[in-house]
Amino acid sequence: MMLSVGIAISIFDERENRTIERYRISKVGIGGMFAVKIIVGMIAGCIQFAVSFAFSAFVLGVEWGDKIGWMLLLLMLDNLFAVLLAVLLGMRGRNKSISQDSVLLITMFSAYLGGSVTPVYLLENIPVLRWLVKISPLYWTNQSLISLYNDILDEKTLYSAIILVGLSAVMAILIALGEKKKHHVRIISKKEEEAQA
Repeated sequence: MMLSVGIAISIFDERENRTIERYRISKVGIGGMFAVKIIVGMIAGCIQFAVSFAFSAFVLGVEWGDKIGWMLLLLMLDNLFAVLLAVLLGMRGRNKSISQDSVLLITMFSAYLGGSVTPVYLLENIPVLRWLVKISPLYWTNQSLISLYNDILDEKTLYSAIILVGLSAVMAILIALGEKKKHHVRIISKKEEEAQA
């Protein structure tokens, strides 16, 4: 999820430098720019997974078991969610600092609740956090990866995939609606300028 900081800042820089307007009037369009940012984020995530897998398997001697395909699928869905979140925050942030800090806060909060910082069993034993941890997509991914590592394909994998696909769809819809609204406002503004001239 830390890769998403760079994507959010990149999109904010496009907005700040007004180069995003060039995309809007070009044949590529704003959707093309978003697609490239998402593809680059996904490729970076794939490289990160490949390096982590190779290092853990060949240097540390980790045996990943038969469910490695399911594990990679969940990690790719998690990466897609993080990239779409970054695009959304890059488009919505008021300034670069807010965009960057929002991505970092969401990443840290989600990682903490997901068990990346503190073991999940400790979090689940704290009454206040017992239910709160379940809002983190990383919690479900973490639970599923533990089951898959033990060669158990269960409902946790299904829950994790549904949550990540659902959140990714929500992010994609919010991005599309936000851009459509901006495009509509820009058309109205141009018509008002032409009427005044």
